[in-house]
Amino acid sequence: MKVKTRANGRETRLHRLADRAALAELSQFALLGDAALQFVVGAMTASAEVARTNWLTDAVTDEESGTPLGPVARSLWPVITDDNAVHVHAEKDTVVLSFRATAPSPGGGPQQALPELDLYCHAEDVGGRAALEAFGILAAATWPEALTFTSPGEAPFPRFWSGPADLCPDVVHSFAHRFLRLPYTPVFRTFYRDGVVRISVHVGTELAHGVARDLDGHVWLNHVDFWNRVVERVEPEAGPRDMPRLDGPKPLLLECVDVDSGRRFVDARYARADTDPSGTVQIVPTRRGQQWTLAFPTEPVPAQNLRVAWLRWLDWTGLTLSPGRSRLMVHRTPRFGVRTATAPSEPTSAFRQVRDALQALPSRLHEDPFGTPTARLAALVWSHLPAGLRPWIDAETCEEFPFGLGLSTVVRAVPHCPVPWGMQPGTATLTHRIALRLRDHADATSLQSLIAWLERIVESRLQPPGQRVEILMCEGGRP
Repeated sequence: MKVKTRANGRETRLHRLADRAALAELSQFALLGDAALQFVVGAMTASAEVARTNWLTDAVTDEESGTPLGPVARSLWPVITDDNAVHVHAEKDTVVLSFRATAPSPGGGPQQALPELDLYCHAEDVGGRAALEAFGILAAATWPEALTFTSPGEAPFPRFWSGPADLCPDVVHSFAHRFLRLPYTPVFRTFYRDGVVRISVHVGTELAHGVARDLDGHVWLNHVDFWNRVVERVEPEAGPRDMPRLDGPKPLLLECVDVDSGRRFVDARYARADTDPSGTVQIVPTRRGQQWTLAFPTEPVPAQNLRVAWLRWLDWTGLTLSPGRSRLMVHRTPRFGVRTATAPSEPTSAFRQVRDALQALPSRLHEDPFGTPTARLAALVWSHLPAGLRPWIDAETCEEFPFGLGLSTVVRAVPHCPVPWGMQPGTATLTHRIALRLRDHADATSLQSLIAWLERIVESRLQPPGQRVEILMCEGGRP
């Protein structure tokens, strides 16, 4: 019976994973149709020169074919260094990341105006899979507080890419778990000494040496993800003009604002079911075929008042890149070396098995109540449990502590700002209370910062939005 229960549990988990992957692919297909996303990673060359180049807005093209590419990470700014490698080693229970760099200017140049730098895990060569696993462990470990909580109410660092440039959370990003985002200014303000940035991450004695071994030689700076999209903008004008034209197949609307009234409009194709039609805008084709324009279903908006941003498709039909050999150009000068193959290799390959993965989905949709199911919540807690907290958790299960946790859900109102995304003050929301049972001699006070981090990271991953998490520490099974 025990074997059967485990098998059934594993089967249910696999079904849920297949359902989530299929729904993610379906959402991307609904957004983009046949104009699917493709990605490739490039490494910056001559970092000091690149830092003086506005590569975020200037055209980036393949050296051989001249095909344009769009940078994904628009909040990234390069670190000025002669060597993009990040050196990784273990010291007792910590993993130490270090790299040589030139500090930003004290006056606050363009490097401080852009908020993030990325660590990239290169997984194309031998040991790449082990490096990615170690990279995930590193991301869930205990980072210095100066890097973790930079702004009140925001998700903690470090962060993986949740979607391309955080603009499209419903779009699948091929290399999302290879980029770990850190806040740029605190890195140099707190961890820069004598030309070297040195960051110690608490992973735990049992894991530190293995994580450092698997990551050494695989972590790099100044890598950029490119895709077959580019951001286009239309700003308001003083005089009358025609409605903006959006070029290319399946344009993806990022922003539509009436600057006169401050009113924002969402794309009617992907608006939530409870969205008032007066707050939507429709993307309609023009007679020219590969152009689109905006139409408002209720009261029209003067075209000269509109600020519009959208993603325009880039044709990668003739793009053939060779990792380690192909170069990408900015103003006819090589600025990037290609590190990965194009993913996916064929634009439609991501959608071929969607129908099979969704065959049993409708019959299981009703099983999940509103809010996050208990098993999903427990899995989130265990997968993000900081390494410094793990040794102090008594994970033995009993009736009072299912999955090793005491889980309960209460309905309560949100009394004041800040509130979860999408919620208004005074709105009822779900609060999940989680009790972690501590081992004997655990110091709950010293673990409080880890608990605060865990609350925020789990809360940021709950769907639908508007759910809160409270984690209590219990000694001997009692709060």
